[in-house]
Amino acid sequence: VANGNGQLSAETLENFMANQNAGALASGNGGGAGAAGGGGDGNAACEPALLSQLVILLGQRQRNSLLLSDLGALLPGALRTGLKERGGLRSWLQRYPELFTVSGSPGKESVTLLLGAMHGEI
Repeated sequence: VANGNGQLSAETLENFMANQNAGALASGNGGGAGAAGGGGDGNAACEPALLSQLVILLGQRQRNSLLLSDLGALLPGALRTGLKERGGLRSWLQRYPELFTVSGSPGKESVTLLLGAMHGEI
């Protein structure tokens, strides 16, 4: 999943995204509706961009982990705004338990990218 430096490969992310899109289509979802309502093409369009950005940001950090508040602050404005409209970063991350874990007490929650962890590489 990760190269010798603990970095995630683009192929891994592309495969994950393809599987997510296939699952959404099979379930009739099409990926268009967000968890907090407000479905529409805008939500579907930013899902891959948001996933990519989060994987990049976390993949650059030691132990693939970052405070939830810091991670949100590092996101581009448009993605951050879209997340707020869909219930916030924490609730969005919880939709992908195979990719991210959120742990810690309120105000000190930490987000960890799990892709490398599955193979003991973090």
